[in-house]
Parts: sequence; structure tokens; C-alpha cells
Amino acid sequence: MASVNLTGTLTNPEGEPDEGAIVKFTLLTTTGTTVSSSKSQLEVPQDGLYDIDIVYGNLRVDYINEDGTTRFVAIVTVNGDTVATSLPELLNAAVPPTDAQLLEFQGILADAVTAQVAAEAAETGAVAAEATLLAEKLTTVQLIALSNSFAVGSVIDTLGYTSNGDGGGARWVKSGISGSTPSQSPAQKGGAVLSDGSGDVWAMLLSNDFEFDTFAELQASNIGNVYQKVVCRERAGATYVLQPSGYTALAGDATLASGLVAALQLSFSINAAQMGAKLDGVTDDTIAFQNALARAALMNNGVEVFFNGNTITSQTLTMTDNTSLVGSSASRQTGVQGSGRITAIHSDGAVIRVNGENVTLKNLYLRGSAARRSGVKADNYGILIEGDDDADGAVRGFRFDSVYIGNHPNHGILSSGYMFVGTINQCAVRDCGGHGMMFDNGVETGRTFRGRPGGVIIQMPKFFANSGHQLVIGSGDDDYGAYRFEVHNMDSARAGVSLDPAIKFGDAAVYFKGENITTKNCAFNGDNGAGVPTYRAMICNGRVMEHSYNRYIGTVGIAHIEQNPSFNSTNITFDGCQFGSTSTNVVAVTTDAGVDQVKIVAPEDSTFTDWFDTNLSNPVYEASDRISRATQTLDIKKIVVTSDADAGVIISRDSATTGISVARTGTGAVVGGLTTAGGDIRVGSNSDSDVVLIRNDVQVVTVKDGTVNIAGLPTTTGGLAGGDLWNDSGTLKIV
Repeated sequence: MASVNLTGTLTNPEGEPDEGAIVKFTLLTTTGTTVSSSKSQLEVPQDGLYDIDIVYGNLRVDYINEDGTTRFVAIVTVNGDTVATSLPELLNAAVPPTDAQLLEFQGILADAVTAQVAAEAAETGAVAAEATLLAEKLTTVQLIALSNSFAVGSVIDTLGYTSNGDGGGARWVKSGISGSTPSQSPAQKGGAVLSDGSGDVWAMLLSNDFEFDTFAELQASNIGNVYQKVVCRERAGATYVLQPSGYTALAGDATLASGLVAALQLSFSINAAQMGAKLDGVTDDTIAFQNALARAALMNNGVEVFFNGNTITSQTLTMTDNTSLVGSSASRQTGVQGSGRITAIHSDGAVIRVNGENVTLKNLYLRGSAARRSGVKADNYGILIEGDDDADGAVRGFRFDSVYIGNHPNHGILSSGYMFVGTINQCAVRDCGGHGMMFDNGVETGRTFRGRPGGVIIQMPKFFANSGHQLVIGSGDDDYGAYRFEVHNMDSARAGVSLDPAIKFGDAAVYFKGENITTKNCAFNGDNGAGVPTYRAMICNGRVMEHSYNRYIGTVGIAHIEQNPSFNSTNITFDGCQFGSTSTNVVAVTTDAGVDQVKIVAPEDSTFTDWFDTNLSNPVYEASDRISRATQTLDIKKIVVTSDADAGVIISRDSATTGISVARTGTGAVVGGLTTAGGDIRVGSNSDSDVVLIRNDVQVVTVKDGTVNIAGLPTTTGGLAGGDLWNDSGTLKIV
């Protein structure tokens, strides 16, 4: 049947979409197969947009407001000459009829009234039937088989798929599309639409109409509507969307009794509660956390797994590429039930293993249970940083912020194998049976593929009452150890816990082996808790290390420098050392034989009197009142002595020969100096060179080979004092 298509937006006088209003078209003439008095209507949707086909003929247009008030608008003619493309254009084109037309219309209207009465009676019966069907709450299968005629926009709730209450229902709206082949099921058409027995298309209204109190109830449901959204209250109000048949379930998804999978909807964060974690401090939430981390790894775009509460785990949680685990606010006090707390009850591995790149841990309290703490050391660490044991196994780019680790039988943090670039910020380790933090090349875990750790910054760490060293950097069987480590603002205390002889590298608070290792503004504590200095601050093995502005409390000296088997340990500097009142006045730095250069820059209040032992081949000491470089050459271009100095340069040495040696090399080479020998002070040359005394830039006395020349002697005694020399006509005399 020929028609004109009208599109546009209908608004009310305020310019807003006139949602709910109805425009009714009543045909006043019989045109083709469309009989007089037939009706069609347009219901204005929420956005005001409309799209309707108007058949040829004379039509009466009525406007029904949302409150039910009906208003006659116009009588319009639609035919091949109609140029209107919108409803306002069509209505504006309506013109008053002529007398002849009016008489014709009156006849048509009389016929139309008769037809209208019959049509309205039929419509009343149809509406009643429609109301009955809507009230009966059909099943989805019944809706597919239905051949009744419903108005566009009619809504039917099916409360089941084949029977009411089987969980397969949905809400459907008649779309206005007709002539479609009746479907066998919604899935045949993609799940979101179906075609009824008349070929009319119904679209599913996707909404969170289905809510379940528990995850078990969700799994037991028979919902069969693809793309339907559902909510599970038990899992932090998580939202799921039913997927088409063939979808593979991921960790955290729900497989329903209907056979479909409800996929968990996530963005850039996963709440552990959405994966089933109870977070009550009693329930073992291991599976929920493992599923959350596995789901985050699949998304591979920096997804954060977070939780707020206390949980228990019975297996290691593994972090892979681009994942984060974040608690809401870690507690720093023992015994306080703080958020972000994970209590490990197992004795077969670390609480968390970092095995990938760009991993973040933040605001966590990783605690070992009493049973775990009393068990064997084995591999029961707080955190293990370790890649796969193969040629490509490495960890790169990790970050730990505000992570508190306590009560584990072995090390608090262990890095094993190749690792590069990491930041540890404001983390604490206490009451652990191993070292506080240990960065090893792989020997500690028995790796086949080993590698140097490097590129790590450790800021504001806290160590308390650990059985091993507070910090171990560069352990393992690689002589080159670790590289590029920085430690800032470290605080530590042994709290009465002695070093475990089975794991210590020596009697020191920390152990460093490698290259380019620095510490700054740190406090090293060597007190065993009884107020008695017991341990040195550190043991160093390697080269190019600098320890600046550190405080040494209760230490036995500063450091012992081990000789490295592959190269001389050298270029190790201690600058701005500050000593607590409990530190002992022993040799500050002891060394193995062969160690090269070690430098101490001591403050003015240093209580140490002996800085190096005799093993050191190249000691350097600098203070406000002295520079010492053992027997090495001190290359100084210029020495300036201020006017208020009591003495310009003092040379003091307990040796038979002491003094200043002066040498010029190259052309005019000469060697001499100011020295002592026995009880004498000697000025002269050690080569075949003259010795000259000069006054006022004038050469006065020259000691030559076999003779002495005295120039410029006075020839009279006027103005001379007793003991002065004068030249009496070629004779040398004394006044």
C-alpha cells in the first residue's frame, strides 16, 4: 500500500520531548486494501523521536496527551503530491475544505462514523484480549507462539522460559517491525529479540531486573535470555551479563543451570568480594583472590585487585604482568585488626609471589599465623620476587607501597634471580626468622638460571626484631653481586634478637655486595637489645659504594670491607658519619688484605681515634683538621694558609725521616726538600743541583758543587748587629 514516511522529534511547548503522548490517525476513506475507519497511532518515546508511515487517503489527526485528554488537530490528505516529511509539515499543509468538498466529506464522515463504531467495538474486544494476555504473564515460549495483534510499544513480562518461575523470563516490548519469520527461540535471533506467531518483532528490555542474594542462587537459576543483566548482592553488588552459547567462562563468571555463562562486568579494578571473598578474617579466601588475580592477568591492562577487610589465605598468591593488589589501609601495629590484612596459614611458600612485570602491592599487612611462624623456614617468605626458572625468567618494574610484613619463618622479602627496576616505599619487616629484605642472584631458592638484581630504590624501610640481617643486597655465588641500589632513611632495631649463625654473612646489621650501592640518612643499630654494642653497622664487598650522613647506634665500629675474589674492593666512602653514645671506640673500618681505597669523611665530633686497620693499602681520611692518604701521593695544585692560622702547614710523623719532598721532572729536573734525619732538619737537594737562598726576590746565598756564593754582603759595619757577616775588602768577617 502506498504511503508517506514521516520522521522527526515531537516536543511540548517547553521544548522538551512530549514523552507518552499519542498521535492517532483515522482513515476517512477506503484506499486500496485499507478500509475506512482504520486507525494507526504513534506513541512519543522518551527522546521524542518518531518514524511512521502514513497510507494514502484522507485522515483525521487527533492528539492524546499523557493525561488522556484528546484534542482534534486536523484533517489531512496524503497522496502522491504530498511533499511533507515530518508531522508538523503535514499538519501545516492542511487547508480548509471548499463547500463541495465539505459536502463530500460529510458523506464520507457519515460512512466513517458507522465504520468507526464497528471498529471501536472490535478494538474494545482486542484491548480486552490484550489486557488478559498481559495480565496472565506469558512464558517466553508462549509469546513466540502468540499471533494476537498488539499495539506498537506494548510491553509483556514473561516470567519464565517454558514455565513461570524457571528463571528464563524477561521483559519484551513490541518494536513495530513486522513481517518477520516467527522464531523458535530468542537465541535464534541473537538472544535480544524474538518474532511472535504473527511475525511481529519483540525486543528485550535489558535491565537489572534480576537480582540474587547469593552467588549460589545465581548459579542455580535458569535464566536463558542472552545479554540480560543480573546482580549478585553477596558479591558486592557485582553485575553480570548473560553471554551467547559457546562463551568460555573466565574466573569470576557464573555458569548457570540454564547452561549459559553470566560474565562478570569489570573495568580497571576488581573487588575481591566480587570474586567471592568473604573478608571476615575467618574464611579462607584463597580461591577468590586467585580468581581475581587470574582475571586481572587476562585483562592485561593494569587492572587493580582491591579489598577492604581481613582475609585468610592457605596458598601463595601469584602476581603476573600489569597487576596490582591494594588494601584499603594497612595497619602498622601488631595485633590491630586493620583493613588490607592477609593472614597466611600455610607452610609451603610465600604469601605473595611477584612473577611478572609492572606489579604493584599497596596498603597491605602480610602476616603469618602462629602456626606458620613456628614452622620450618623453607620457602616461607612474606614476599618472593622471582620469575620463572628459565632463560627468560625475570621480574621488571615492581612497586611496593606501605606494605607491612611480619611473623614469617623466613625472610620478609626475598628477590631471587634476575630482577631489574623496583621501588620499595615505606615498608616494614618485623619478627621474621630470616633477613628483613634479601636480594639474591638465585642461590637462595636453588635456581638453575641465575642473574644479578639491580636498579632498586628502597625508601624509608623499617626493620625490627628479625633473626637475620636487616638488609642483604647482592648475595649469591656471583662475585659482582647487585648493582645500582639506593637505600634512604632506613630505621632498624634488633630488639634483643641475635643474628642467626646459620644464615648470617658476618657480625653486622646489613650486608652489601656489588657495585654502585648507596645509603643515605639511615640509622644502623648494632645493639643486641641489652645496651651492649655487638655488631658492626655493615659488611661491604665490592666497589663504588657511598654511605652518607648515616647514624651508627650501638655499633662496633662502622664496617668491615671484604676483598672480592674477582676484583679489588675499592672506592668505598663513608661521608658524614655520626655516632651514637653507645658505639664503641674501636677501629672504624676493618678490611681484608688486598682491599684498595676506602675513604672516611668524619664529622668534627667523631669519637673514633683509629679509622683503618693495617690491611688497607689505600686509606683516605678527611676531617676539618686533617687529610690523610697513607703513602699515596696527594696531588694538590695549591695550598692557601689563612692569616689567622697559628701555623701554616704542620707535618708530624713518628718516623726517622719526615718532611716535604720536592721534585721537578722533565727539563731542568731537580729533587730536594725539607726533611728531618735523626735530630737534624735538612734543606737541600737530592740531585746534582745548586741550593739557593733568596730574599726579596734577590739571590743571596748559592750552595754550589764544592763552593758557597754569598752575594750582596755589606762592606761596613754601620747598622749591623752582633753576629752579622760583612765584607771587609774581600775578607769575610763577623761583627
